[in-house]
Amino acid sequence: MLHEFLASNRADLIERCRVKVALRSAPRVTHAELTYGIPLFLDQLIKTLQVEQTSDPMQSRKVSGPAGGGSPSSSEMGAAAALHGRELLQQGFTVDQVVHDYGDLCQAITDLAFERKAPIEIDEFRTLNRCLDNGIADAVTVLAPTAAKADAAATMIANEVSTDDPAIERLPACAVRDASDLGNLPDTVAVGLLSSQTG
Repeated sequence: MLHEFLASNRADLIERCRVKVALRSAPRVTHAELTYGIPLFLDQLIKTLQVEQTSDPMQSRKVSGPAGGGSPSSSEMGAAAALHGRELLQQGFTVDQVVHDYGDLCQAITDLAFERKAPIEIDEFRTLNRCLDNGIADAVTVLAPTAAKADAAATMIANEVSTDDPAIERLPACAVRDASDLGNLPDTVAVGLLSSQTG
C-alpha cells in the first residue's frame, strides 16, 4: 500500500526534496521550508491514504479536501498549504518555486517507487494526484482571485511537471467530470507500470 511505502521511506523522500530545493536559484531556502512544508504535506498524504483504507474513506476529505479543491480552510492540508505558500511568497519565492515544492515530492515518490519496484495502485495514484492538485492550488490561492482559478492553474501546472509516460492514461477533464472548469485539459485517469525511460 502506498501509505506504508511513504511512511517507511519518509526520510528518503524528504531528503530527495531537500536536495532539489537546495539547488534552486535565489532566494535561498530557509530551514522552515526544508522541514515544514513538504514533511507536513507528506504526513497529511499518508494520513489521507490511511483513512481511505477504512470503512469510511470519505473522511479523508477532512484531511486533504475534495477533488476539485474548495476553501483552503476546509481541510488540514488546505490550511497548511495556504500557510506554506503565503510564507514562501513573503520570503520572495516565486509561484514557480512554490509549485515545484509539490512537483519535487511527486517526482521523488515516483522515482523511488520505480527504483524499488514498488507498485502504486491506480486509486492511490489518483489520491496522490488529488492531494498534489489541492496542495498546489491552496498554496498559490493567495495570488489567485478565486480558489477555482487557483485550482485550475494548479492542475495545468501539475500536468506540465508530471511524468510523461505511455503508461499514464489521460482524458479531457470534461470527459471525466461534467462540471470541470478545465475543459479539454488532460486529467490522469489510469497509471500502469512506468518505464525506466521516465524522467
